[in-house]
Amino acid sequence: MTFLKAEKLTHLILTVSGSDHSDFLLPLLKAYSQFQCNVLNSRITAMGNELITHFYIAGNWAGIAKLEASLPLFESKLNVKIFAKRTGAGPDESPRIPYNIQVVGPDRIGILFDIVQCLRKQDAHIDEIQSDQFKAPRTGHPMATLSLTVSVPENRAITCFRESILSYCEERNLDAYVEPYKLN
Repeated sequence: MTFLKAEKLTHLILTVSGSDHSDFLLPLLKAYSQFQCNVLNSRITAMGNELITHFYIAGNWAGIAKLEASLPLFESKLNVKIFAKRTGAGPDESPRIPYNIQVVGPDRIGILFDIVQCLRKQDAHIDEIQSDQFKAPRTGHPMATLSLTVSVPENRAITCFRESILSYCEERNLDAYVEPYKLN
């Protein structure tokens, strides 16, 4: 088992999109290992007919460079689209506290924009968003559900933050709750 030394790491974000019936996941994961790169974080989601994968990868400079050089070959061989961007290890900034926010209500155009705009006005950093649309079981009315993980400045009064979000949602006929982030 090989471990990477944190002070010498280069970081890369990869987003890969391909047919959800294609078998591109294993060859990519194998390549990451072969180039001595470690997947620090990943998200895999089916959207329409596509499988979308996001990988946050760390490795030494040479391994990341070799991986980047191989991406065009993977695109053509696996019939996928790949977006790659080098990034840092993460921001060093003032302490922030993570919170989960759940919003459910009648679906409408712009609902995600409205919620994100409200959160940005509260100086909340968006760490993760998942949104889905579904039909209400009895009425068939289109509904939306949003799950967000945000980080709030440590010095921000959480009561004021929570009340601002809840009031904003209530004015738009949306149910919401805000709670401290917990690992599953």
